Amino acid sequence: MVPVTGNPHADAMHTDTPPLAGSSSLMDVTLSGAIANVTFSLVDTSSNPLGTASLTLIGDSSVQPLNYTGSFTVPSVPFYVVAQGTTGDGKAFSLQSPTLVTPLNMTLAFSPSQANIAPGASTTTNLVIYNGGAAATFAVSYADPYKLLSQSLTTSVQVGQAQTVSVPLVLTYPNTLTGTTAPQVVATASVVGDASRTTSTTFTAWGVSL
Repeated sequence: MVPVTGNPHADAMHTDTPPLAGSSSLMDVTLSGAIANVTFSLVDTSSNPLGTASLTLIGDSSVQPLNYTGSFTVPSVPFYVVAQGTTGDGKAFSLQSPTLVTPLNMTLAFSPSQANIAPGASTTTNLVIYNGGAAATFAVSYADPYKLLSQSLTTSVQVGQAQTVSVPLVLTYPNTLTGTTAPQVVATASVVGDASRTTSTTFTAWGVSL
């Protein structure tokens, strides 16, 4: 998940997509060398502690490299991973990952994200907002060129930290809509002044014949 290099006792962890703030995430770490009493923690950009990672050695401690795996709660701010322990000659070591991990502080999705709708018929969906950061008001806007929505295209939604809010929506496939079999609505949610909390999602309406 997070590269840990630059030290003879460190091999690597790998990272795929950024983890979601507030969630429980898995971590795999590979270390090499004669080391013992290894613990793992998370720190912010000023080296302030953010929490620990509960990793367990997998396999025989006499077989190199040493593989650790476990879980941790993803903080809401960018973080480094730190491994600490002692070497074979009793000296303390501390390794900090060179890569700063910036967590996702929100997710946004339609549920469901698509539907088959006949002309003139309606369907319901929910716009689901998860907030991994501090409590905030999300400005929600909709790009709706085919006028599928009947309600206001701009709303404000208050979402607490590590909370999820669902906004119910009704979409109607216009009788007058021809030549477009899959009109879409794009929703965007954002927190003013917070670039880490802005994203968009799409609902697709598949036109079907009566």
